Amino acid sequence: MNQPLSHPLRSVFDEEMRRLRESVMLMGEAVDAAITRSVGVLIDRDVGASRDVIEGDQRLNILQREVRNVCVTAILAQAAPSRSI
Repeated sequence: MNQPLSHPLRSVFDEEMRRLRESVMLMGEAVDAAITRSVGVLIDRDVGASRDVIEGDQRLNILQREVRNVCVTAILAQAAPSRSI
């Protein structure tokens, strides 16, 4: 009976968190694949393939920044309404 009042932005926040979780899981899988590729490249001493691994790492860095930005934006969006209370 004493359920907390639901803030209208809460559903937006919950959806952002769901998408964020999904992005982090995909990023984790991509990192796992990159580690596997990089170990193979080291074992094979394949210079050409090492360039591909480095390029892939740059894409992962971009994805990491995007995920971080989504986190900060979501936190700030939730913090703003609480200040007005």
